[in-house]
Amino acid sequence: AIDWLIKSDLLIFDRPVEKPVKEEDANSDKLLFTQPFMRFWFSSISPYYKGIKEGDYKEMKEHWSHMKAGFSALIYDQLVLEMLKKSFKDAFEGDPIVGIGGYWDKNVEIDILIKRKSGEMIAGVTKYSKAKANKSELTKLKEKCAQAELDVDTLVIFSKNKFSSELKKEKGEKLQLFSLRNLTGLMAELSEKDLLEHTNKKY
Repeated sequence: AIDWLIKSDLLIFDRPVEKPVKEEDANSDKLLFTQPFMRFWFSSISPYYKGIKEGDYKEMKEHWSHMKAGFSALIYDQLVLEMLKKSFKDAFEGDPIVGIGGYWDKNVEIDILIKRKSGEMIAGVTKYSKAKANKSELTKLKEKCAQAELDVDTLVIFSKNKFSSELKKEKGEKLQLFSLRNLTGLMAELSEKDLLEHTNKKY
């Protein structure tokens, strides 16, 4: 089944942008559904289809309540990466992005890692909680980069709910802050073919 999903471009391998310095720290690649609905179907509908068909949604709803936050976070992660590609496109014209995604090994995981043609790297963290991102996010990100032995030039932080005053003071050439309003730029490049046609019955 997995082979068919991969061949059908419904499932892809997600690999870290940079390999761990120590080969023994390497971790397995991840598998990602290319469409959020497919991920929802195989994680929350298909395993409980028998009960759902019989009108029993209890088990499915319980499962969904535990995973919906992570489900939304992955969609946000993908949007943030697209936004960063767009945001840095002009600035990186002479030294373009050749890899964008995340980094993980057996010891540490970094939400965002961008690699440019020159080898320069940008690391980042995403924060989706209701609290503002504060300076501790920056400290933890620096610690993770050091632990992974990544030579990072610039850091980025995306926060769904703004930033603390203390963190804003750190903003500069080596630290860029992004928020929800930065995602609105993704809408500008949508065309009619990107829109989904409503085919359900209207009551």
